[in-house]
Amino acid sequence: MSADSKPTAPSREALEAVHKFPCEFVIKAFGKGGEAFESAAIAAAVERLGPDRVHVQTRTTPSGARQCVTLTLKAETVEDVEAVYHRLFHLPDLQLLL
Repeated sequence: MSADSKPTAPSREALEAVHKFPCEFVIKAFGKGGEAFESAAIAAAVERLGPDRVHVQTRTTPSGARQCVTLTLKAETVEDVEAVYHRLFHLPDLQLLL
């Protein structure tokens, strides 16, 4: 992430305009390949929601250099989504969030 930009979750208004909570919400975190990034991304969601409310899929490039961790959250509130985004933005190997 760029050092001069302050990362944020999508606006609360945008989230509530497109999603009716509670709902499933998908976040894709792209970063350095390896167990450390995957574990940290999963922990960012599980710390807020607990393991029963987070479904994880991981895809790694053939070289193993990069990976995408897809987190499907069972979000009860917009605050759940905002909190997970906040935690993910602080991962050291994060390159992109979708």
